[in-house]
Amino acid sequence: MAYLDEKLQQQVSEFLQDLQDPVQLFIYPGPQAEYFQVFWDISQEVAQLTPLFSVTTLESAPELEPGHETGQSITGPIGILANKDHQQTGIRYVGIPSGLEFGTFLEDIKALSTHHVTLSEKAQETLKQLGQPVHIQVFTTPTCRWCPRAVRLAHDMALVQPQITADLIDSGTFNELAARYDVSSVPKSIFNGHVEILGAVPENDYLKGLLNAALH
Repeated sequence: MAYLDEKLQQQVSEFLQDLQDPVQLFIYPGPQAEYFQVFWDISQEVAQLTPLFSVTTLESAPELEPGHETGQSITGPIGILANKDHQQTGIRYVGIPSGLEFGTFLEDIKALSTHHVTLSEKAQETLKQLGQPVHIQVFTTPTCRWCPRAVRLAHDMALVQPQITADLIDSGTFNELAARYDVSSVPKSIFNGHVEILGAVPENDYLKGLLNAALH
């Protein structure tokens, strides 16, 4: 079953035509084979459109909540982007980046390949001085129109600062994790398990939330 029709394939191919460095996606299957298969198939269809993107499986389970584990179970696939040196970055997909988040997935590939982020120079300089690891969890749904903005900020921050791990979380697949953080509307961003930001806020407000989590 093909997920990308001919028109969408053309659009994706054009969007990714300016890639520079190779990008790799590692996918940990998780316990639900059907969800993994969907994530794998969609990613492979993208890989067929550019020689600079590839997909492979990850055998060992990644930490679901690095630095602040709360005992939640992995209930779906987890994808992690890796750079040209095959080093895993902090850009992660906890569940399938489907619906409106498919565009975010493509933007992530392009940002990692071209080394271009949408953050201001001031924000980038602040992030480079970050001295503590920060884990960002952005809870989303496939139809949320504001979620891609929040995820874009989180993933760009992870690109600038290697100590940041930023997760795009599908609240439906990881509903137990969403319940743990009382997610009733999206996007909802959690920093290090205790600082919360609701909605798609401006860059400066998002950065303040991250720095607050790093300091406390």
